[in-house]
Amino acid sequence: MAVAHAAYHARLLARARRIVIDPDLAEDVVQEAFLRAWRACDSFDPEGGPLVNWLLVITANTAIDMVKARVRRPARPARTPPRPASATSTG
Repeated sequence: MAVAHAAYHARLLARARRIVIDPDLAEDVVQEAFLRAWRACDSFDPEGGPLVNWLLVITANTAIDMVKARVRRPARPARTPPRPASATSTG
């Protein structure tokens, strides 16, 4: 997998960025895709096509999963600290 990571990381990142747009999320997608590939390496069949194609499919599926997760649970806005009571207020 280290060799595959070195050889295909940029290509997988480009695929992820086309789907998720956000560069930081795309990095997360590629990392998760490699984890999924590692866990499913027994299912890779070299007769089915090149390794890179298998990894690209996993990356696309991972990206779609992450986009769907964000739609279901949108990022929460950063909390703003409560405003202090102003010195000019009466009361």
